Amino acid sequence: MASQPESHALLRAASVTVQKGGLLLKYCRRGGRPHAVHLQLSPLENELQWVSGAGKLRTLPLSAILRVVTGQTTPGFLCELEA
Repeated sequence: MASQPESHALLRAASVTVQKGGLLLKYCRRGGRPHAVHLQLSPLENELQWVSGAGKLRTLPLSAILRVVTGQTTPGFLCELEA
């Protein structure tokens, strides 16, 4: 197990990584194909942000996130993979 200073450094590094964001595959519920978006944490660290295909900044409050599923295992992605 990491010591307290090491643990704090790891948490800070993770926070910086999430703030900078990363490329994720996003599935639209209203149809359309999965597509890559650059997802990042807002400056106030209370929302996820990305830019839509129309160039509009979209946000999602962190409080609205119920769970995070890794990989392409959700029903929407599975339907797309079968098609």
